[in-house]
Amino acid sequence: MKFYYVTKEMPNGQEWEYTFLMDFDIADHYGIAAVKNTYVRVMKEWGHNIKAVSELYIALNMRIWYWYEQKNEKMARVYDGLWRSLEDWVYSKKSGFTKEDHTYFFHMTD
Repeated sequence: MKFYYVTKEMPNGQEWEYTFLMDFDIADHYGIAAVKNTYVRVMKEWGHNIKAVSELYIALNMRIWYWYEQKNEKMARVYDGLWRSLEDWVYSKKSGFTKEDHTYFFHMTD
């Protein structure tokens, strides 16, 4: 299996703590349903952890741009939808994140 886009560091220069980028790279090989399933599983396991959610957000954004550059608009749109949903959820009351969590998220993802 060929991995498309896995890096040691995030665009912000910090090292990955979680394997989300690789998880999605693997899911890509199995299609859109696998990508969405991976997102749901990650959120169930790590959705309470702002650091993990921040890395997930970055990984989703990187997948958007990877697929856009590969001229696969369908897959880029799938990742874009997940990315936008995650951002909306992070800043909603449903997430349970505090103001400090939001500040951390903003600084990690800006």
